[in-house]
Amino acid sequence: MLVPILIILIVGVLVGGLVNVLADDLPYQHTFKLPHYPDGNSRPVSAWLGLTAFLLGKRTSASGSKLSWRYPLVEIATPLAMILTYIIKVNEPKVDTLQMVYWLIYMAIFVLITVIDLEHKLILFIVIIPSAILAIMDALTTSAPPNLERSLTGGALGFGTFFVLYLGGIAYVYIANQVQGRNISEVAFGYGDVMMALLPDDLSETQRGLARIRIINAAEGVQNLSVFTPAYPVVVTTPVAGNIQPTAAASPTRTSRAPS
Repeated sequence: MLVPILIILIVGVLVGGLVNVLADDLPYQHTFKLPHYPDGNSRPVSAWLGLTAFLLGKRTSASGSKLSWRYPLVEIATPLAMILTYIIKVNEPKVDTLQMVYWLIYMAIFVLITVIDLEHKLILFIVIIPSAILAIMDALTTSAPPNLERSLTGGALGFGTFFVLYLGGIAYVYIANQVQGRNISEVAFGYGDVMMALLPDDLSETQRGLARIRIINAAEGVQNLSVFTPAYPVVVTTPVAGNIQPTAAASPTRTSRAPS
């Protein structure tokens, strides 16, 4: 078991570096660039990983822009999540190499979703939709449960349930504003949370999709910590009530941000 764990450790650190790159750029554009500092200056190859940037004293760009502690933390958390998954799942029946690869990818996806959500209060379509497709491929190409039918049923039930709650929140805000003369522009959770529930059962690890526990939004104030700071300077804008952005699944409770 030691050799696979060492391999997962090395791969996990590299994947954590990729997660950092995606978390830097995807909230602002539907593509990504080579690793860079928060001021946009490119990082030298030796600083492409947050761990090496900190260890080699290359945390700061020429203009004084610093990488946050998020970078090394993500590159530590990602392999740890993968290793924990491997240790828990490796002896389960019907778990072959392909299934394990899927599960390890899911861990990286959840780290990416968590980082973006904490920093930007966004859950992006460009992350959720490919993840859902990957989960369907998992159900089609592996023998471990759930199968395709349960996977799709779980995704449909999760999405439907949370979408009804989402609409209910909007209705409540509208009624409260009309009856009480208030100016509420926030609801309990946003469309991004609905999209999280869309993910098929493969990712939620529930047999029937009836119980979907999400911990990503549990720490509402964590995004204010210096560990979780966007890769670009941001300008805070006031959200407009009822304005739904189609390109990113953002929560109405969340302040929208854009690069300066």
